[in-house]
Amino acid sequence: MFREARQLMRRHPTTLSGAAAVLLWLFGTPVLAQDAGGSTWATIGGGALGAYSGAVLGGLGGFVPCNQTYAGATCVRITVGVGGAGGLAAGIAAGNANAEAVEDAGLGAGLGFVTGSFLALLIKPHAEGFGYDDVLTVGFAGAAVGSSLPGSALGFGIGAAAGVAFWQLIPDAGPADAFGVALAGMAVGGLATWAARAANTKGEDGALQQQAVPIGVTLRF
Repeated sequence: MFREARQLMRRHPTTLSGAAAVLLWLFGTPVLAQDAGGSTWATIGGGALGAYSGAVLGGLGGFVPCNQTYAGATCVRITVGVGGAGGLAAGIAAGNANAEAVEDAGLGAGLGFVTGSFLALLIKPHAEGFGYDDVLTVGFAGAAVGSSLPGSALGFGIGAAAGVAFWQLIPDAGPADAFGVALAGMAVGGLATWAARAANTKGEDGALQQQAVPIGVTLRF
């Protein structure tokens, strides 16, 4: 599917460019960050939650495309590792700069776990072989997504639209491929949310401050 997508895009070359894809903050010293609203526990918790969320999102985003390669399992491990590392770094930076951002992420994770588990319980009676361990798995995945809202939701929507377009334009593509693109978009959006949290700090007056560095993003197929 992805090979044919690249061929299609070569016939119709398109470059998608965007500015300000990620907001980066040029961090000061750790002491200033602590004064600006961070805390040791928020730094630890943000790193742990960011690593967990990034790893799960990386696994979900890489699952479908990786399964179309010869090294599927290794490919998924790489996406999990990259996502986890990115989430860890962003979570530590967010907790060091703004404890409230980590608290909001934790609340989102809790709501995501409850929502995911509830939906899985509704599906359980109608899905053969779907047990309570699967319910917990969906719940934990929901926690990872919930902690990275709204970026993961926006990314999923954009990815779904792109996936449907690929499905319609590429003869051998199917619904699974479209869903895979949607999951990849969700992963990118979720990690962007953690990056945005890391970019935000609070000044001495308590007002939210951020330094935006526009970054041109070019996607070529």
